[in-house]
Amino acid sequence: WNILRNKIVDYRANEMFGENCNFCEIGAYSDMPGEEQIATTLNLMSIETLKEQNIKINNIKLVDDIVLSNNLLCKPIKNQNNNNKIGLILIWNNDLYQTNKKIIKGLLKYLNHNDLSLKIDLIPFYDYVNNDVNYCKKIIAEINDNRIDFLEFDSNFEKVVSTIDQYNYIISMRYHASLISIIRNKRLLTIHYTKHPHYKNKLSYLHERFANDDIICSSSEIIDNKNINKIFDKLFKKNNNSAKNT
Repeated sequence: WNILRNKIVDYRANEMFGENCNFCEIGAYSDMPGEEQIATTLNLMSIETLKEQNIKINNIKLVDDIVLSNNLLCKPIKNQNNNNKIGLILIWNNDLYQTNKKIIKGLLKYLNHNDLSLKIDLIPFYDYVNNDVNYCKKIIAEINDNRIDFLEFDSNFEKVVSTIDQYNYIISMRYHASLISIIRNKRLLTIHYTKHPHYKNKLSYLHERFANDDIICSSSEIIDNKNINKIFDKLFKKNNNSAKNT
């Protein structure tokens, strides 16, 4: 369904605005008889991208993510008891597998070098045919380090929020994981998927609108040996007591 949906959205967006709209994200499109053709986007940067390509934006509406309307995000943070753990919420597919492996191994090396006694939990966020869980099991077996574990997938929104609440540090490639982490006041590193430019648009907009001093970088930046330690320095601020005040 996700593949089909993306192809439909890409086709309709290209039909309306041309191939340049691959650099933005069109969230919905109406072609019902008697209705104007309307597209929606979740971030201002996608609208700016269309403007730069001299594309008319009269019928493009900026909308907030529906997650922001959920009252669960307003509840006090409880059971934040995994201060010695980092939650990793990554996008798992064949294209990103080696990138994710470099991120995890680079993080382990950084923790060793800086004497940080932190453990890593891989948190599945996508459950189609056990996608994330299967990749997590595979990479844990390959890296073979007892500081890494994974959680079982849970689609219940309240449990997802509760899980993120347990961590001071979150490293995320997922838009909604980053959104929840920011609202729940986690120390956050967001990584946008270099291969898909619209990821940068929506995640950068998220950080610009809501985040304070959280960090954002691309998946190609973080696996560069010149950058990785600098990025983790910013996340941990050189000590493991640097989570934001709640």
